[in-house]
Amino acid sequence: MNDTISVIVPHYCIPKELFLRCVKSILMCASSDIEVLVIDDGSPEEYKESLNLVSQDPRVRIINAPHAGVSAARNRGIEEAKGKWITFVDGDDYLNSNTFSFIIEHLDQFTGDIEIFNGGLDVDGRIWINTNFLQEGYDYGASESDKRAVMESALAVGKLPEGYRQTFSYGAPYCKLLKRELLISNHLRFNTSVTFAEDVLFMLEVYQYASSIYFHDQVLYYYVNNSASVTRKFRPGISKDMDVFFEATKKLLDRYGLFEDLEKAYYLRAQFEVRRSYDLEFFNPQNTDPDAKKHFKEFISKEPYRTAVKRRYLRQGSRPHQLKDYLIEHGMIRTLDVCKVFGALVRKIV
Repeated sequence: MNDTISVIVPHYCIPKELFLRCVKSILMCASSDIEVLVIDDGSPEEYKESLNLVSQDPRVRIINAPHAGVSAARNRGIEEAKGKWITFVDGDDYLNSNTFSFIIEHLDQFTGDIEIFNGGLDVDGRIWINTNFLQEGYDYGASESDKRAVMESALAVGKLPEGYRQTFSYGAPYCKLLKRELLISNHLRFNTSVTFAEDVLFMLEVYQYASSIYFHDQVLYYYVNNSASVTRKFRPGISKDMDVFFEATKKLLDRYGLFEDLEKAYYLRAQFEVRRSYDLEFFNPQNTDPDAKKHFKEFISKEPYRTAVKRRYLRQGSRPHQLKDYLIEHGMIRTLDVCKVFGALVRKIV
């Protein structure tokens, strides 16, 4: 078997129908030039049937590991990979039917350390395609300023540069081919101590070491915005995970002398996460903490959130989101339900 491309798929308690759709979309290419490494992160027994079904394809290898999180699973995949190229696929997402047929057909033309492809967001079957500021045939790794532009977008969750609808940003490890040698020779791995936005930290460092970065405007990957996803559920303690992420990110930016260039992206990301913590933790309907308002005020009084709220780079979004930002900025914290009422009034007035 010629393992030209290693496809790493972390698996942990993924609903059967989503996981089978994901792997089937990978295996639709008949080529033997791929190996699919499914890293099972200690899923309970009831999820093993899916693994047994996909393991019947000789290109699929199931690697069982004790539960340690998605970063550890991805790192295990990197260590087990045999291909020249590595790509990541989340087990509840899926690929275009011709993804690997296209990639394998054009492998000889891929000369970068990183090859980025286009993709879309699937919201209940409705597809939104990314609009990209990157151009085909241009090496974004050849100059520091161009590389910083890619890194800025990665850190700013696709909100920079302004004017583009980023359904997922360049901070995700999927929808890309990464040269295995780049990861191995520079000891690039996911930080297992970071459990929130760990993929952004990883990709920032990968971009930093890459000497050539190319973009291909081919829609090959679909990110599924699932209402049952952990990115939408009540997540008590997510604010503490954010603290760890921003501390690690600041250290990384300082280590490589990047903070001045990526400062706006850093604080924009912090403002974005203030919004998310508001919705998913402090004022989530499932939060029964009677001191949620107090704890939220304590949270946004810390850096980088305090500076992010003051600068308020992130001004786009729905009217309820904009109103929420205004209330937070001026210290007028309200419950989520009250913000929804205000949002409804604004919509009628505007």
